[in-house]
Amino acid sequence: MKKKWLGLILILILVGSIYWGLTADDELNHSTPPPGQQEEEKAPQKKASKAEVTVTSDDQTTELRLKAEKMIQPTNGSKLQLKEVEIKVFKGPDDSKQLQATLKAPEGYYWPQEGRMKFFSPVNVKNDKVKIKSDILKWNQKQNRWLGEGNVIIIHFLKEVRLTGDSFVAQVDLDKLHVKGNVRLTQQKLKAGEIDADEEK
Repeated sequence: MKKKWLGLILILILVGSIYWGLTADDELNHSTPPPGQQEEEKAPQKKASKAEVTVTSDDQTTELRLKAEKMIQPTNGSKLQLKEVEIKVFKGPDDSKQLQATLKAPEGYYWPQEGRMKFFSPVNVKNDKVKIKSDILKWNQKQNRWLGEGNVIIIHFLKEVRLTGDSFVAQVDLDKLHVKGNVRLTQQKLKAGEIDADEEK
């Protein structure tokens, strides 16, 4: 009697082992792809040429009208990659907004959900009073100001000075400008049209 029970138990163990092995193989053959791969399969890159986007600051006082030769949405969908960017910054009441500054950059990113932008060298932002160049330039809807980093060059036409430094902070109209890190100031008399030639020297 004991031998019969032992035989039955051994049979059950063998059957269970075979079943487990089959189900394990089936799971391996039909394993779920990693999350990144799933997103890539479901959401391929989206590209647009001559794209235009308007972004408004949280306080509704500033409007950034962005144009890009190319706009690419990566597979994760959280940001937009921008190529050959130009931004015109307008400020004031809705019925009488005035142009405050123009930005140009070869490349940048825009995070729509976070309301922030980041642009890469050579970045230029200017108006009829000031021109600023830096390696990186940031902006976000909440603070609504420029944050520049790396090899900062500032030329102020009215004050006839040239400032250099490591970083700067300025309002969108390039007013209340603060330069930080290895700041150097020199007198320089330049007109707006002469700045680009001066920087190439």
